[in-house]
Amino acid sequence: MAADVTYELTPHADSSAEARVLARDWASGLDEDAIFALELVVSELVTNAIRHGAGPITLSLSGAADGIRVGVDDRGSGRPTPRVASVRAPGGRGLRLVDRLSSDWGVDSHSEGEGKTVWAVVAVSSPSLHAGGTASPSRRRQTAAG
Repeated sequence: MAADVTYELTPHADSSAEARVLARDWASGLDEDAIFALELVVSELVTNAIRHGAGPITLSLSGAADGIRVGVDDRGSGRPTPRVASVRAPGGRGLRLVDRLSSDWGVDSHSEGEGKTVWAVVAVSSPSLHAGGTASPSRRRQTAAG
């Protein structure tokens, strides 16, 4: 796994696919299950920023003591909220997937009052990280900047 990185993304439909490729390349060397979970979490957070936030969008990936920290910044004021989607609904399942695939996730407001960072920690088993194995349901946390 490479050093911590930050990528600028345009709020465009293709940006989710681009973010998955960037995450996969960055996390090369991890097992396929960890990379799959990372790609899915990145894709969901970037897609939410495109659909519900405002550009520009920034993706950050960093190694943490308990896994890989994914952060997605946007300038939108809305706060993501998990919901229960009907069987026929085309969307609305993304944050529930993030919750299942991450050991923790939350939302931090930007101190300047415009925008937020939605973040998640994806647990991995790697000699370079002190991860706890499989992901468990998370403890959601929302903080206001101060």
